[in-house]
Amino acid sequence: LARTASDMKERRESLQRELEDRGYRVLPEQELPEDAEGYTATVKAALNEASLSVHLIGARYGSIPDGADKSGVVLQAELALAQGNTALRSLLWSPPELTLDSLGEERQHEFVEQLEQAAFEGQRAEFVRCSIEQLKSLLVERLRAPPAPLPTHPGNATVIRRVVCGPGRARPALHALRCTPWAAPRST
Repeated sequence: LARTASDMKERRESLQRELEDRGYRVLPEQELPEDAEGYTATVKAALNEASLSVHLIGARYGSIPDGADKSGVVLQAELALAQGNTALRSLLWSPPELTLDSLGEERQHEFVEQLEQAAFEGQRAEFVRCSIEQLKSLLVERLRAPPAPLPTHPGNATVIRRVVCGPGRARPALHALRCTPWAAPRST
């Protein structure tokens, strides 16, 4: 969960509490260094451990680490998007009421405009505008473990069996189903 500019701090803290309450580990776990080199190294280390990077983009550009020429918000987003770890997905979020016309800082205007116009690689990154509650739901969905694959027939055709029984008949029907060898689907 990337650090934010001051206008997104409250939302970030709320989101962090929500994720931690659900049992997720939120990185980085320590404060980020104030110098650009340490800042970048700490962010890269956190990204290497993460499966999803989340960036809250507000109206403020944010503070610039010592020796850097971009804000910490921009640096974190760029580092996440440039990450070689193809398993890492990035979600960049902005509230729907934040429009380009409402941005007073030129650098923030350029950054948000770049995000809006970016053609992100497949499923690796996306820029979304929605309510914070919708963002929370989206994060839970993205962080949910993928479902276990369905069993397949030896011939690689997926077989789904449904058992519908009356009261008291489920156990014998399930026993019969477990004891039935795989059969190729019948053609009609």
